[in-house]
Amino acid sequence: MFSKDLEISIANLFDKAQEINIQYLTVEHLFLMILNDYDVKDFIESHNVQIDTLKDELNEHLKKSSILRTDNQKAVQPTLGFQRVLQRAVFHIQSSGKGVVKPINLLVAIFSEKESRSVYILNKNNINRLDVVTYISHGPSDKKTSDSVAADEETNEQENIKTEENAYLINLNNLVNEDKIDNLIGRTKEIDRLIQILSRRSKNNPVQAYNLGNNNQQKLYELMQLNDPACPEPLEISEEELNYQLGQFSRHFDMKFWDNAMKIKDELSKKGINPRFAVTTKELYDHSFSFPKVRNYDYAVEQMNELEHYEDNLNNNISNSLALKRFVEVAKKVRKNLNDKYDIGFIDPGVEGDWQ
Repeated sequence: MFSKDLEISIANLFDKAQEINIQYLTVEHLFLMILNDYDVKDFIESHNVQIDTLKDELNEHLKKSSILRTDNQKAVQPTLGFQRVLQRAVFHIQSSGKGVVKPINLLVAIFSEKESRSVYILNKNNINRLDVVTYISHGPSDKKTSDSVAADEETNEQENIKTEENAYLINLNNLVNEDKIDNLIGRTKEIDRLIQILSRRSKNNPVQAYNLGNNNQQKLYELMQLNDPACPEPLEISEEELNYQLGQFSRHFDMKFWDNAMKIKDELSKKGINPRFAVTTKELYDHSFSFPKVRNYDYAVEQMNELEHYEDNLNNNISNSLALKRFVEVAKKVRKNLNDKYDIGFIDPGVEGDWQ
C-alpha cells in the first residue's frame, strides 16, 4: 500500500529512533522525514518557503519534546497521531483507487492533526491542506511567463486609455446614485421587458427607440434607473466572486451557488484565466468545533474522514455530476449528524451568523 521508497524511509526512521534512544515517534518525526521527498520539497518551495527553515524548526521542537527511553529493551513506539496519519493516507488512497501512498499523501493527512506542531508550522508559513490537494491534482502552479507580463502591460495601457476617456464621458450610474435624474414614471412594462432581455444568455442587447425631440437625452437617462438595489445584480466575472459562490456552496450545498461558480469559471476560462476551483466544507468544519478535543472524538473523526474523501473526489473531478451528487448527499448527512450529536459542540457554518 505504501510506495517502496516510503516503506524504506519509515523503516529507517524507526532504526534511527532506536539508535538515538527515542521512546516515541511523533507526527513531527514523520513530517521531518517527508521533507526529503522530491514532490514535498517542490511543493513547499513553490510557496517560497525554505526547506532548511522548516527542518530547523522541527529539529528545535524535537530536541525539547522528545522522550528518551528508560528501558533499552523496549521497542520504539509510534504515537497515536503518527498512526492516524498513516491510516488516513491509506484510507484515502484505497477509496480513490489511485495506487500507492506517497510522501505527499502523508502531508495531506498531517493537516488533520490540528493540534500538532507540524500543522502549526505549516499554517505559520501560509500553507494549507487545499494547496497540497491542488498540487497533487494539477501539479505545480506555472510561474509568470514573459507572455503574461506583456499581457499585464497591455491591460495597464488599456486601463490608462479608459481613464482618459472617462474624463470626457458622463457616468449615468453615478448620477442615479446622486439622485440627479428625475424619477421614471409610467414605464413599468418597458422596464420589465428590458430586464427580461438583459437576462438572456444570448441576444441580450436591447434597443430603446424614442421620438426625436429635446427630451431624448432625458429618456436615455431614465434607462439608468435600472441601477436599483432592488434589482438582482448580474454575476461579476472575477476570481473574488468565484470564491464567494464556492464559499456559499461549501456552507449551504445549494446548487444555485454551484451553478453560479461554474458559469464564472467558464467565463474566466474564455479569457485565459484558470483560477483555483475547490469546495472547502471540510476546512470550514474543522474550525466549527467549539472545543478542539471534540474534533478528535472517534465519531467526529469518522464523519470528517468521510466528508474529506468525497470532497477530495469532487475537487479532483469537478465536471463529474455523480461526484457532485454524492458529495452533496454525504455533506448534508455529515452536517446533520454533527449537529445532532454535538449540539453546541459544533457550530454549523451554514447557519447565518454562527460562522462570521
